[in-house]
Amino acid sequence: MRLLNTMHTQIRTSALILSAMVLFALPAHAMLADRYLVGIKLRAFEAAWESQPNETMRKNAAATLEPLTFTFLSGNLSRAAQLLDQATTKLVEIPEADRWIQPVAVRVTQPLIDLKNRQIKGKYVLIYKPQAAIPPEGSIQLLDQTGKPLSKPIPVADLAQANLDFTATLPEGIQAGPYKINYQIAISGNKLAGGAISLFIVNDLGNKLESLGQKAESVRKLPPSIGRSTWLLLQGRVNQAAQGKDQETDYPLARWLTDLDQGFDQVCAGKMWPAPDSPSPLWLALPMGQTDKVIRIEGANRDGKTPLTCVVALHGAGGSENLFCEGHGALAPKLAVKNGWLLASPLNGPTDDLLDKLATWHPIDKSRVVTVGHSMGAANATAWAARKPEQLRAVAALGGGGRAGKGEPWKKLPYFIGIGDKDFALKGAKALAESLKQAGSDSVTLKIYPGLEHLTVVQACLDDVFAFFNKSLDK
Repeated sequence: MRLLNTMHTQIRTSALILSAMVLFALPAHAMLADRYLVGIKLRAFEAAWESQPNETMRKNAAATLEPLTFTFLSGNLSRAAQLLDQATTKLVEIPEADRWIQPVAVRVTQPLIDLKNRQIKGKYVLIYKPQAAIPPEGSIQLLDQTGKPLSKPIPVADLAQANLDFTATLPEGIQAGPYKINYQIAISGNKLAGGAISLFIVNDLGNKLESLGQKAESVRKLPPSIGRSTWLLLQGRVNQAAQGKDQETDYPLARWLTDLDQGFDQVCAGKMWPAPDSPSPLWLALPMGQTDKVIRIEGANRDGKTPLTCVVALHGAGGSENLFCEGHGALAPKLAVKNGWLLASPLNGPTDDLLDKLATWHPIDKSRVVTVGHSMGAANATAWAARKPEQLRAVAALGGGGRAGKGEPWKKLPYFIGIGDKDFALKGAKALAESLKQAGSDSVTLKIYPGLEHLTVVQACLDDVFAFFNKSLDK
């Protein structure tokens, strides 16, 4: 039961960026598997992986996930969620009779709530058809943050026919600011699992959004700057959340509303915004000619003056700037903090001027820049090293990597290649290692992790990656 509670407590955790949704076993009207909900399953699996030291159990879980990558990329999100749940049960025992709870979820579609009407809108969801029978007395119910009911109990069995929309009204007397609603899954009133969903109550939300929209018109007329691009990025994401559009992860909307108000005058005055010493997590948009490069910043505290070692984390196909920061057990930010390094995770790969642009916001020790990439991100890392080897001190390619080719860049650039022996990219990883050696590299580490597939290898080897970076930077 403890894992079931952990899984549902993480209902507002982050998700992978995935491909478009396709049909699965449930009827179309009864299915709502989106990136956000699949991300809940991913986080639950990663938490179970971290808490389970038994290598045999880990290998059994990884074997279950061998089809996962292609399931993601085909857009079959319901099946992806089911695979993650099945892998989780290989790590922590969940009684078979209770597994009907796993696909049950609550999806709030608008996390910003107007104080005037106090209405919450969302759906009760059965992400996939459970293997265990749903007991007729099984129910799901919303509660306020004091534990009082916000809705009547709904039979979970009803979700097998259709996802159910709900509208609930928060109690009178609440104040603007953060608020949490709870939900519980029960049998005959006895709670089995549950979770909390974070909301933000806004006084006069409509006028607030209208004011930000007017400010956005003024900001768009400003010359290119990090402040201008970042302000518009955050304003756009707040607006999407207010409109009920799917969010990839739990963005800090409350903080952004405050930041947008406080940052408007600074951006219009041409001052640096956000401040380099702003707390993590931090999203930036770096102007790159006709487009902006979205990048997420984590890791060590920043003072805006001291140059920092920089780790550039490159996500795989279907990923985003949030993946290395919130996925893979969220190990990359923790390891960056431990080493006192800046973690920079760009959306859709690096550009040759990424470091120069980032350095205009916060100093980077350009003699101490390393990169780690997974899958397509590993290929992006290799391509970056081929174009601009002088920008990097070390490269870690996980679950892929491309080919090195010929030339001087590879002779002095340390390379770590991590791959599971069940990974479909194993042959390509071995070919990368061989091409590096043929190109004259004398510092290539190929580590093959027994029993692991394309996804689990990242979480399993990030400690090795950061140890490799430390060794490379000490040379």
